[in-house]
Amino acid sequence: MAINRSRLVLGGLAAGLFVNVSGICLAHFVLGPEYFERFKSRIPMTPASMFEHLGLRFLIGFLAVFIYVGFRTRFGAGPRTAVLAGTVTWLLSGLVMTMTLSNLDVLTGWRLWVAAPWSLVEVCIATVLGAWIYREHRPGV
Repeated sequence: MAINRSRLVLGGLAAGLFVNVSGICLAHFVLGPEYFERFKSRIPMTPASMFEHLGLRFLIGFLAVFIYVGFRTRFGAGPRTAVLAGTVTWLLSGLVMTMTLSNLDVLTGWRLWVAAPWSLVEVCIATVLGAWIYREHRPGV
């Protein structure tokens, strides 16, 4: 069956939006000002770098839904498959981002232990959201 590209894009955008909002909430309300100071001291915060960061988080949401669409044929449609796709996406991207921030000494101590599972859960929830939006093409409709 053909991929419903418009629903894939909508699902990916919704998932990416969720990942971005969740990341902003994590940074502002949980990790706090020390996180921002460490981030700014190691990574220049320019409009371009912020746009890049937001774009990468949208890409994670899109990638998660894309993987879900591929997994549907093997594992069936639904939240269980979406969580599996979200976990795979997180292992390929979210964990890498988290560990990179740890290696740059931005995420340390308790912040690392909060950010890593937070990002896993956010990507899984985002994938479930994107999966809910995605629908296959129906012949004749």
